[in-house]
Amino acid sequence: MSEIAQQNLQLLTARWPELAARVTAAVAPEPLQWSDDSRQRALEVAGHRLWSAFGAQAEAQLQAERIPPDSEHAWIYGIGGGDLIRAVLQRPAIRKVNVVVLNHGLVHLLLHLLDQRDWLADPRVELIDGECEQQTGTPFAVVPPCLALCSTHAIPLRDRLVQALETPFQSARIDRREPLRKAQIQSNLQLIATDGDVAELFGSAPGYEVFVAVAGPTLRRSGNWIGRHRDQGILIAVDGALRPLLDQRLIPDIVLSVDDNRDTVLPYFAADLSICRNSTLVYAPVVHHDILSAWPGRRLATYTWEPLYAELRETHPRGELFIAGSVAHRAVDLACRMGAARVRLFGADFGFPSGQIHANTDGPLEFYANAAKAGATALNGHGEPIATMNNFNGYRVGLEQYIAAHPEVDFINMSRDGARIQGARYPDGDSA
Repeated sequence: MSEIAQQNLQLLTARWPELAARVTAAVAPEPLQWSDDSRQRALEVAGHRLWSAFGAQAEAQLQAERIPPDSEHAWIYGIGGGDLIRAVLQRPAIRKVNVVVLNHGLVHLLLHLLDQRDWLADPRVELIDGECEQQTGTPFAVVPPCLALCSTHAIPLRDRLVQALETPFQSARIDRREPLRKAQIQSNLQLIATDGDVAELFGSAPGYEVFVAVAGPTLRRSGNWIGRHRDQGILIAVDGALRPLLDQRLIPDIVLSVDDNRDTVLPYFAADLSICRNSTLVYAPVVHHDILSAWPGRRLATYTWEPLYAELRETHPRGELFIAGSVAHRAVDLACRMGAARVRLFGADFGFPSGQIHANTDGPLEFYANAAKAGATALNGHGEPIATMNNFNGYRVGLEQYIAAHPEVDFINMSRDGARIQGARYPDGDSA
């Protein structure tokens, strides 16, 4: 061990002895190699380059821009070469920097290979074990490769960070669709005026058990269970789950549709809808008119907090449902607002178990298929990684936050093959 490595570890042990014990006992990710074919020497671990091979300091300054220049406090997730930490510490206003470790083994490796003594000795720095931390601090910046290299125990924290990083981009995407969404609301005004209000369902099923069917691949495997217990609960389906349920002669009590994309949603309703004449469609006014007009049964409108619905809230008040990116959130919220004591989640996979993409095997799934190749993962109920999308991880985090806010409801994830959902137990009683 080099003298610098010894001093790195001495500083770590002196200031954070418990964390130092975990770090020194950990095994580093592999393989490891140095790249010498560019302007700066860079370290690559398990296929991820830890800093820029062309401008590490410039990269660090760019990442540091996430933290307001006048902020006295900052959170940094990951260590890398230490450049991001140094960039933030150089600011005159900074009084405290919380540096969060996302992989003990990676930190052990970096302390052996790189001089990190300056920031380790800085009294403004506090090292925090990300394997024990679940909530994100703000304002924050990240060392992106350290997110990809996080340990299994730090995955929940990583997913929350990615969700926070991607939210502005998702909001911008929705904003770009606002003209379309406004136009579809206008085309639905007559229906909205005569259709009912989702609030009619609130409080209608106190103490009931509610089955929420989402469109993940494991939904089709759950058909037999739902069929055997169909009379024991209310069945709420998102629109993408409708056809897989009807294919198994399972008719939902309630269907939710909230997406403004006609080409995506219309195939979900390509079935003999006459058998749904006693079922209720709960819809957002942005859903295309063709879909709403084809529904044979009762329709109830629902809004969200979005400014898009400000005028409608004045002229045609309707109940609101929780949103966090997916129709699944509104389905779960509806179940709880109806008064459910227990919510069973079917097909809430938030990933691609066994390489399968969607409960609708013949839908327009190219986007999901391509996204599955991007490398995002989630842990399933067996503790194994499955392919997913960053969006799906964000949706799952949103659901987990909702579940945490509703301890009075018993949430059950009915399949271990999909992503593990914190706060939802499995049928055998094990908690995620």
